[in-house]
Amino acid sequence: MSEKLPFREKFAYLCVNIGNIPIMTLANSLLSFYYTEVLGMNPITVGTMFLLARVFDGVNDPFIGFVIDRQRDSKFGKFRKVLLIGTALCSLNYLALWIGPAHAGGAQLLVAYLSYMMLGVLFPIMDIALNSMLPVLTSDLDERNKLSAVKVAGYGVGALACGAGAPALLSALGGGVRAYEIVIGIFVGIVVLFSVGGVLGLRQRLTFKDRGNYKVKDLLRILAQKPLLVTFGAALVYGTGCAFATTTNPYYAQHVLGSMDQLTWFTLSMAAGMVPVVFLAPPLTRRFGKKTVYGGGMVLAGAGLLVRLIAPSSLPVVIASCALYGLGLAFCMVLFYGVQADNTDYIDFTMKKRSEGAVSATASMITKVSNGLGGALPLYILGLTKTAAGGYSFAGLAVSNAVIPAVLCIAGGLLFMLKYPIHQRMLEDMRRIYEA
Repeated sequence: MSEKLPFREKFAYLCVNIGNIPIMTLANSLLSFYYTEVLGMNPITVGTMFLLARVFDGVNDPFIGFVIDRQRDSKFGKFRKVLLIGTALCSLNYLALWIGPAHAGGAQLLVAYLSYMMLGVLFPIMDIALNSMLPVLTSDLDERNKLSAVKVAGYGVGALACGAGAPALLSALGGGVRAYEIVIGIFVGIVVLFSVGGVLGLRQRLTFKDRGNYKVKDLLRILAQKPLLVTFGAALVYGTGCAFATTTNPYYAQHVLGSMDQLTWFTLSMAAGMVPVVFLAPPLTRRFGKKTVYGGGMVLAGAGLLVRLIAPSSLPVVIASCALYGLGLAFCMVLFYGVQADNTDYIDFTMKKRSEGAVSATASMITKVSNGLGGALPLYILGLTKTAAGGYSFAGLAVSNAVIPAVLCIAGGLLFMLKYPIHQRMLEDMRRIYEA
């Protein structure tokens, strides 16, 4: 079970994680701007859509994970099969999410709501399946840390392509509806190519016959375990802070720095901050443990957001702020899925139930609820502070883009470091039992 993964398989894992990124990255960073600034929809109406859809859909995720866990295991692997199905369905709906409202006439809001609600159902199918793979690829703790680093590298590449490439392409194409349709079509093609190609290059090594066949009452007991509750709470607070910043970055670029084109600098500087983490995370984790490095990453991300308040309209200061934020964000990204793999092993260790899908579903649920809160609340703030000239007050932008998200990131990090119960010795004991 401790078999080392060959380079080709790690590369496939990199690809499948790249393919997972454009769906929510573009939706979180550009969809609200597209709906409000390009299609002319009301910010408060759009914010309410984000809030209702994400929070409501979040309830579905543990049950989606439950259904995935109960799928029949095979040599091909149940998670790979589910990911292929999810990718196809989610990609089709994603095209409708962007293209539909622009051509729906009086049904614009209805089409937006329906396709956004379906995104909350279909994306978790591919996302939960992907995040369930890490615990079954290997039981070796060092290999898992390396895979977590590969995962964040994939996320970094995908986020860089979306964050830098999408605004540049939109600007080159004129920034209208047609430009968005072309750009979204390109990125959906990337999703399909990398997801399908990557999943075909992976191999499931660990199988747990009959231990994924648990009942709904067991699901509730699984979700009530302290490691999951603390992970969920900390990630929810921190994720809401990140969603605040992501949602308001385009508005900050447009109305404080003067142009949407400046958004590219946000992405490039964040990516530059993330690069060292791919190499630093494994040794730091071995020395200080996942609890400290993961929680510390949240605190560091919050500190990075506060830096931009030193000189809000200075591009160099914003670049420094984004680089520090990206550094903290990358530590969280690297460690989060390793933490979830540890949570899976903890539940197997204490309850004798394999629950990759259910545990991964908490990550999807966290993402949905935090994106709902972090996508809606700043739009309410911006909607209430909009000026007669069509811009937004600096106070509204500063509070929603820096102050509130920074406080939430720091609070999430402190919660995790103080309350998460799994320590390094416990992980090593569980691994020895598995290998025995």
